[in-house]
Amino acid sequence: MNPELLIGRLEAFAYQLRQLVQTLPSDQARWRPAEGGMSVLEIVGHLCDREVLEFRPRLELTLRDPERPWPRVEPDDGLDELNYNERNLELESERFQRERLKSIAWLKSLGAANWTATHEHPKLGPIRAGDLLVSWASHDALMARMIARRSYDLSKRDAPGFSAAYAGEW
Repeated sequence: MNPELLIGRLEAFAYQLRQLVQTLPSDQARWRPAEGGMSVLEIVGHLCDREVLEFRPRLELTLRDPERPWPRVEPDDGLDELNYNERNLELESERFQRERLKSIAWLKSLGAANWTATHEHPKLGPIRAGDLLVSWASHDALMARMIARRSYDLSKRDAPGFSAAYAGEW
């Protein structure tokens, strides 16, 4: 595993996310497709919460004391209850960037971390610190894909009666 590359990818996404969403009008940021899924604003809110409540604290605990239980994180089943769609996209993307850069500073301060330190998850089994780091970077990619999908969906929504087939298959 190359933690420097993964940490670099995490750092780059702090800036990429803001670029992806900064010019999106509020109504489009809040739009959800009829078949379900999160809006862009909900995706950004989810990223903020996962940064502060899940990835950083769980990795820190795994490196420091892998036997200690991880903080519980509520699933995103109740998106409406979390009120992500009532938030301000610019403020949420700024919050994400600020928190991510705190995470990067912490990660860079670790030096030679024990990436094989293992936490026993009650449902998923053993999870190493390195597994968490690669999952963190991979989660960013999955969320970027979801934002791209919303952009694709919005294009189709805004052109009823026309086809996006020329663009290629999603």
